[in-house]
Order: sequence, then structure tokens, then C-alpha cells
Amino acid sequence: MTPLETEIVALIRREGPISFERYMELCLYHPELGYYTSKTKERFGRGGDFYTSAQLGTVFARIMTQRFKAMRQEIGEDFTVLEIGPGRGDFGREIAKEFRYIGVDYGDPWPDRVRGVVFANEFFDALPVRAFRGEKECLVTERNGTLSWLDGEPDREFSPRAAGYMERITRTLERGSVILVDYGYRGRERERFERGSLMTYKNHQASEDVFADPGERDITAHVDFDLLADAGRAAGLEEVSYDPQSRYLMRIGEQDEFACIYEGCATDTDRVKTTLMLKNLLFGIGETMRVLEMRTVD
Repeated sequence: MTPLETEIVALIRREGPISFERYMELCLYHPELGYYTSKTKERFGRGGDFYTSAQLGTVFARIMTQRFKAMRQEIGEDFTVLEIGPGRGDFGREIAKEFRYIGVDYGDPWPDRVRGVVFANEFFDALPVRAFRGEKECLVTERNGTLSWLDGEPDREFSPRAAGYMERITRTLERGSVILVDYGYRGRERERFERGSLMTYKNHQASEDVFADPGERDITAHVDFDLLADAGRAAGLEEVSYDPQSRYLMRIGEQDEFACIYEGCATDTDRVKTTLMLKNLLFGIGETMRVLEMRTVD
């Protein structure tokens, strides 16, 4: 039993069953024992639990830099890249070479207003969600010290915080764009997840057991991009595009045939490594991730 599991079991014994949203927030963002707040383990990369596009060297950041440059030409030199959920900072360090850059994590204070782009890569999938079976909310209980569902497993989840974040993003963005990169669904794609999409990740292994090792595993839920787009429009944004990451990056890379990612490659080995990272962005991760781009209305 992990330290956080002991604490959650004690909480349920005091207060009764809790929502999965509360459980997920404790697992990921407990001040001392949460997966993203604890400093005891590397979460990203080969020695961690999963990869994101941002961990693929500088390749992803250099491609996105080309898109940000095009946006800056439209907006002007007063241009800031605000990244939500910067992780260990791989993406931000590269972006900061070219742009004014601000990174804000879950729970951090935000800047008042920015002109430029708000960027989030695999942030919304880690927002705590409520779990449902049909129309009935599924709660978390404990039985003899073991965490479990109170009345059966859920078949869908809902993120009550996603719309709030879209509203906050729009309030912060004086003029510019929003780019959201995540794995998720839209429209009829939801039908692929008959049992919902809750997953955990540890040591690069996925599991549907959301009660295993609380605080020591990532917990995610696929993103409802319709919800994000609707919330963005309600807050005053307009949709520009929605694509698989592969198609989105290909459009950007067509301008220079991805020449930007090879700058600084001193050897053939460097070029081969960079090419492999690009292929992963396009044909590995790129086939599962989706990109929603929206912008303010002039």
C-alpha cells in the first residue's frame, strides 16, 4: 500500500465514498504525495513512465517554432508563448531561444494578459474527471483497506474543469491563438470507448486498473475535443483546424521540408537520430495525437 493509498483509505473511512474526480486529483496533485507533485521519481522519457512529443529532443519544439513565427508575423513583435503544463521544460527551453516564454503548471498563478499563443501538450488528459455508468456517477470506496468502485465500473467520464480552463485561456489571451495537443476524440469517435478511456501508466506500461499504486502512476482520460471547441467558441474563440498531429506537423514542415530540425546536426549519426525522432512525431505519436487550433476573433 502506497502512502497516498493509506491516506485515501483513511479519508473514505472518515467521510464516506468520494468522487473519482477527487480521487484522481489526490493521485496526481496531492501537495506531497501526488504523481505530478512528488519529486521522488522521473516521470518522462526512457527512465520514466511515458514519452510525450516534447521529449523527442528539440525536434517538436523547432517545428512548432515555425508555426509560432508565422503567428508572430500576423500579431507583431509583442508576442508571448504561454505553455500550460510544461513538464520538465524540454519544450520551453527551446522555445525561449526565439520567443518570450512563460510556463505555468497545474495550480500555478497565470499572467494577467498575453498576446501570442497559449500552448498545451498533454495537459487536458491529466485534468481530474468525474466517472459515470450511464447517468449515475461512480464513486470510490474502500473494502478492507482496498480501493474499489462503489457500484460497478464506469463506462464514460466527463471533465468538468476542461471548459473552465478554456474560459481562463481566453480571458488571458488578449490576441492570438490557442494550440492544444492531446489524445482524444470528437463526434462519433467517442463510440470507440465503450468502457470509457481511463488509463494508468507506469514504466511505459498501460493499465486499466486506476486503483493500483495511487500517487505512483499517471492517470489519464481521453480528451473530448468537442467540449474544448464548444467552450472556446462560447468564450469568444473561433476554430482554425482540428487534425491528427501528423497532418498538422506536415503542413508546417512543408515550408522548408523540415530543414529547421537539422540545424546543428554535426554528424550523420546526429541526422539519423533526428530523422527517427521526426518519424515518431509523424507516424508514431503523430497518429494517435490530435491538434486543435483556435484563435481570437478580430
